Amino acid sequence: MKAKKRDSEPDDYVSKETYLLLEEKYTQSVESYNVLLHQLKQLQRAQFGTKSERFTDLFDGQQALFESKELDDIFDSDQDDDDDDPDPGPNGGIPVQEHTRNPKTSIANHDHLPTREEVVPVEESERQCACGCQKKRVGFEIKWMLHYVPAVFERILQKREKVSCPRCKDQITTSALSPHILPKASASAELLAHIVITKLIDRQPLYHMEKYWLERFKVNIRRQTLARWMIESSKKLMPLVNLLKEEIMSYHLSTIDATKIQVLKEAGRKATTASSMYCIRGGPPDKRSILLEYNAQKHKQFVDDLYAEYRGLIQSDAEVIFVKLGDKEGITVSLCNAHARRKFEPIAKASKTNGTAYQAMRYFRRLYKIEAKSKRLCLTADQRYELRQRESKPIVMEFHQFLLHAKECVLPQSALGKAIAYSLNHWEGLNRFLDHGELEIDNNATEREIKVLVMARKNFLFSYSVEGAEALGIYFSVIQSARAHGLEPESYLTAVFKAIPLCKTYEDYAALLPWNYAKTLSEAESKIDAA
Repeated sequence: MKAKKRDSEPDDYVSKETYLLLEEKYTQSVESYNVLLHQLKQLQRAQFGTKSERFTDLFDGQQALFESKELDDIFDSDQDDDDDDPDPGPNGGIPVQEHTRNPKTSIANHDHLPTREEVVPVEESERQCACGCQKKRVGFEIKWMLHYVPAVFERILQKREKVSCPRCKDQITTSALSPHILPKASASAELLAHIVITKLIDRQPLYHMEKYWLERFKVNIRRQTLARWMIESSKKLMPLVNLLKEEIMSYHLSTIDATKIQVLKEAGRKATTASSMYCIRGGPPDKRSILLEYNAQKHKQFVDDLYAEYRGLIQSDAEVIFVKLGDKEGITVSLCNAHARRKFEPIAKASKTNGTAYQAMRYFRRLYKIEAKSKRLCLTADQRYELRQRESKPIVMEFHQFLLHAKECVLPQSALGKAIAYSLNHWEGLNRFLDHGELEIDNNATEREIKVLVMARKNFLFSYSVEGAEALGIYFSVIQSARAHGLEPESYLTAVFKAIPLCKTYEDYAALLPWNYAKTLSEAESKIDAA
């Protein structure tokens, strides 16, 4: 029954209960609107905008005409980082490594490439001077050219010599079979390595190779054969992968990340079900190791087993299976600030107002500028710890108070509310880098390693079998670890394929680890230069 309105009540009067109900509906409508608006802006950015996460502050004075490239990821850097610091010397009293040649300059000049000289002689008719004297060489005009030798397929006819005694006709001796990583395969170690690198680093699917080689060289190798060669040869590299894993797990600092990968033929699972490829980095700086390992399900159990005997620091994103590792005795988990920052970055770019998201981005920018300074000055872990305690920690404390205040002013279910909640809920893990100079502020280095797989996956799309997915992990482990030590991956993989059949002991396999191989290669080059 409708309540009778009192004479003293205005015509637009509503009861308290009705008002609260309308207010709740209004709040829900605003939250829904903000969610849909955020989704729309992100879709527009994905379709028409830039994918860069770089943050340029449009509301903090004049924008710089030229932005610094010091930071690896997303922040522009000013030139006055040290203006407020005492200046006891050109480097702030902090020891800096000696200057080394810029590797980018060397690459730009192509000094690392082999050089072949060609002398273009003067025509004989031009060697006689008008006065009658014979002209003599006084020098050369120099011109550098880059030269390319196209790929060449050739057949190798391997003949094993047979000898016999002229008297004893049945006494025949045949030379030993040359060791080969795949004894029954008709591919050389060089071709096997080229197949692997072309698929994984050059990101060409096997059916592209099959078609390209047939059209250009009249070489017919079916993709099924290429896949079988890759899978079978990868199994021979497992001792190397196990040694890389030992280095990671025996060191006190490790990082981990994961990405999805689809396997079509897997028992008990649909072809559309996604599995995961885990990337783990670790080992001492001079033995940096990278491991990629496939796992289909029970991810928590997989991660727990992976770090069962591990003791030390682990850096990751805020996935529950990673965060829970911190409950184990002797393990401390540090979380990635880049993930927290990514919650604010699209909101700040989409809103284009000097609001809460922009303010949060400024705090991140200040922290990353300090990290850039530590890299520029080549600080040790202890020195970086002191720098963070002195400069980063006050910013973090100020940022925390800012987020607590902002939390009360935004809708919890809005994109901004969720961004704030993410940072506050993981605050301790996000700021653990302050207390450990060896830790990075984020896990971007590991993300860059796993991105190599992600980029290749865009082309080959999926793995046909579990064996194929495991082979991808093995190859990426070996290749990325080699690249981390400055080795050219195809030549390194070729050398490994040739040496693996001869390995018998632990020392034989250890000699093939990237850092040991790089050392041997460097010593050999030094001997050649000395000669």
